[in-house]
Amino acid sequence: MEDEKNVVHENTESAEQVEKKSKKTRRNELSFSILETIKKAQIQNGLRQNDYLRYRHYSSRRLKRLRKSLKAVCGKKHYVISKMDAGLAQQARYLLLPLTAAERCWAYSMNLKDSPQHGKRTAYHILRRLVKATKYSNLLFEICKVRADEATTVEAEAYHKWMCGNVALETSNWEDAMSHFRRAKTIYDTLSRIGTNPNLNKLYVQRVEEIDPVLRFCVYNMSRERGGEIDEKELLSMEEDTGDLILKAKLEAAIEVNRKKQAQSMESVLWRGVPVPVSNEKIRLCVIEAESFVSKSLDKSIDHTKRMTIFDKIFISLNDALALLRSDILLVMSKSDQSSVVVLDQLKAFLTHKLVYQTIRRNRFMVDEFREKMKIQQSSTNTNSKNKYAEGRPISAHDIVNIYDLLSQNMHELKGLPGFENDKDERNAVELATLVYRGLRCYYMALSYYQAESWPEAVALFNRCVEYVPQAKALLSKCNQKLVSELVDTSLIAWLDESSKASISVPRAMSLLSIYKSQEEVENEFTKLSVSHKISQEKLIDRLEKSEISFEPPTITDFPPSLQTIPAKPVLFDLAYDFISFPDLSLRKPKKKKGFLGFFS
Repeated sequence: MEDEKNVVHENTESAEQVEKKSKKTRRNELSFSILETIKKAQIQNGLRQNDYLRYRHYSSRRLKRLRKSLKAVCGKKHYVISKMDAGLAQQARYLLLPLTAAERCWAYSMNLKDSPQHGKRTAYHILRRLVKATKYSNLLFEICKVRADEATTVEAEAYHKWMCGNVALETSNWEDAMSHFRRAKTIYDTLSRIGTNPNLNKLYVQRVEEIDPVLRFCVYNMSRERGGEIDEKELLSMEEDTGDLILKAKLEAAIEVNRKKQAQSMESVLWRGVPVPVSNEKIRLCVIEAESFVSKSLDKSIDHTKRMTIFDKIFISLNDALALLRSDILLVMSKSDQSSVVVLDQLKAFLTHKLVYQTIRRNRFMVDEFREKMKIQQSSTNTNSKNKYAEGRPISAHDIVNIYDLLSQNMHELKGLPGFENDKDERNAVELATLVYRGLRCYYMALSYYQAESWPEAVALFNRCVEYVPQAKALLSKCNQKLVSELVDTSLIAWLDESSKASISVPRAMSLLSIYKSQEEVENEFTKLSVSHKISQEKLIDRLEKSEISFEPPTITDFPPSLQTIPAKPVLFDLAYDFISFPDLSLRKPKKKKGFLGFFS
């Protein structure tokens, strides 16, 4: 025991000795980047896949190696407390001891938070681990104040404040959490602006972005405690922006409470002008959840990947509601309650209608994204330039054809819903959308044949596209524009007309050339050409400024040329002509010579 006390005594120093040593060794200040160190360790050891257990085990092994290399082990046979003190910090690696210990405790708490079994005991254990992580981060900050340079000390303070904010967030102490996170954000923001390392500055900016939703959530809860209104869109945006499990758990709980309040006030849904009661509370929650995600998907600022994730959540909610409804229908049918079965069938039609409409919206976003990618890829291929879509598998015309097949199938599903035949506006809108999607499908199928150099097939499909256009234009005047806009973009009709007429020229010419094998056969066929068919009355000179493609040959010019009026020369009246007498000049007139025989003439 005496040996153990001596070991403890050797490893500890008084505060006065530490201060004296710090003045002597101030010029040998320790320096290292705390945030860069922990981010690198987290990415390489499990947190890229949100595997907190793996990172916790790594931190334990790292801490054991550090203690062994720094000769700060906790005894060999018996456990001996090895205190971490500023007097022992002679190199920067010593600062990794409290940092790694804090990361191990934090990873343990996040592992418990991410576990499916989350009871009161688990919540208490999570809080204990976070408090212990805060103690180690405070110890790191105290050592850095004595032995480290200013930048490392400030960063250690930010790390300690961030850890303290997590504890306050777990205990729902919003004011303390806001003060701690605000201090950490200020430090990281300042370091990102004054730093010279661009990679390190990105990490600081990333940490600031992680703290922003936490501050918004604290402000939200403080205003709610004062009687403010609950905005679920704000909660959903905060949940999407954050990666902190503590904040995500708090946000999910707040969103769930808000949806339950809305479900209590929701009594029925409106289906084709008739209110349909919703008695199952779980179905109400699913419908409200789907509606919240639908409103979020309308945001134009989010990118394609996030929007597709939101649509997946919409489909999960609606499919869950349909599954609950099917079980209710089976239960009611077993009781032979026909009136309740009719009501549940109406509710099923409402949910199916909503699911099909959201599927159409998702497919429209997908096909718009694919068309944009295909357009950019073609332009980059022509100019040999790189763009954001250059990497990865290129988008082909066949991919777009598949999506238009899905949209046509969605239109067929709408036709099979109850009450469709009685709704004239929806029937016309679905017919119009079906025509447009068929035309677009033909167009991209023609492009695929065009790329494969199958010229006759491409010409036939382009002609079919042109035939769809007048039918769609005739039906457009009969439709409800608001209802049509939910199913199809009407500007695609004019685009389809122009693109089909412009794209048919090359495959038509190539299909004619492919029939003949030699140049002589082509020349012979050109000699057989006739201009006796219908000719456009519009002259060629009048069409020079137009880019439209016409299938009728133009009139080159009129023959004989038509007369054109020109201004006439004015008539001059010579009034002095009658009052002038002219001299006789007959003598100057040459005389006609006569020969010998001229006497007889």
